[in-house]
Amino acid sequence: MINRRKLLLYSAIVAGGAAITASITIYSWWDTPPQEPYTHINKKEAQLVSLVAGAAYPKGKQIDLDGSEAQIDRFFDLFLNNLTEEKQNLLKLLLQVTERISLLSHRAYFSDLSKEQQQHCIENLLQHDQHLVRSAYQSLIAILGMGYTTHPDVVKKLSSFHRCGYG
Repeated sequence: MINRRKLLLYSAIVAGGAAITASITIYSWWDTPPQEPYTHINKKEAQLVSLVAGAAYPKGKQIDLDGSEAQIDRFFDLFLNNLTEEKQNLLKLLLQVTERISLLSHRAYFSDLSKEQQQHCIENLLQHDQHLVRSAYQSLIAILGMGYTTHPDVVKKLSSFHRCGYG
């Protein structure tokens, strides 16, 4: 028979186990070593950067370049040169979270979703009720947007829209 003390004990054991498991998982994502040809990210993180860029910047009528085709993974890796190690790790952690956050809404990893589902997932994250989640993804998309809008093919098209001499 379970009494109140046993229930509290079991609850504490489950909560402690969950906290330890979450800590170990996050630690394994925290400081992953880079892989060639990158300086700061590994190939899985580079793939995630490309997928998020593709979801945030799809091909359109005006610009016929998908964000995943623009080699933003190279830009992102170079961008990390300008950040402290802690900020580099936090951005890399955000990529790891992005891969798994779609498990809650789509029951699949972000990299396994269709292009439309990836776009839907990014849209939901950009409009998330929790301001910290929303701000984190707005920052990530802004960084990727810097890489996308400075791509030579995109600059040519954007320069025709701006009289300030952009491009």
